[in-house]
Amino acid sequence: MKYSSGDTVKFKLKSGEMLEGAVLFIESRQHENVLYINGSDRWAYRVPEKRILRHVSENTGVNMRGKLDIIIDILEIAKKEVNKTGIVYGANLNFTVAEKYLVLLMKNGFVENRQDKYLTTDRGKMILEKAKEIAPQLK
Repeated sequence: MKYSSGDTVKFKLKSGEMLEGAVLFIESRQHENVLYINGSDRWAYRVPEKRILRHVSENTGVNMRGKLDIIIDILEIAKKEVNKTGIVYGANLNFTVAEKYLVLLMKNGFVENRQDKYLTTDRGKMILEKAKEIAPQLK
């Protein structure tokens, strides 16, 4: 088990919305673990471990994300075709920063733009999985 009580994690709801929250406790089941999370929106969630996107670093001061974290967020959000506003809100970015990252991701073939909708490519999905593997090791 790679999570424990008190960890802050980013997770995905069935609706596709991404939230952040603190793990309250973990219930071990036969096939998977279920985490009970106190979300940043003050709701409690019961989340299967497979819907946990990543750990969020626990700093006592200002918590600034690195480039890799932002790229992971954008690629995850764009797995479902989404407009730029959806990326801005989902990744908690402003439009200028989102545009900078989208240009970078499109230039490298990780995201494609279809009629003002962004979609993570197969290459982008492969990079996303690798990035999610190495991101915790860089913290």
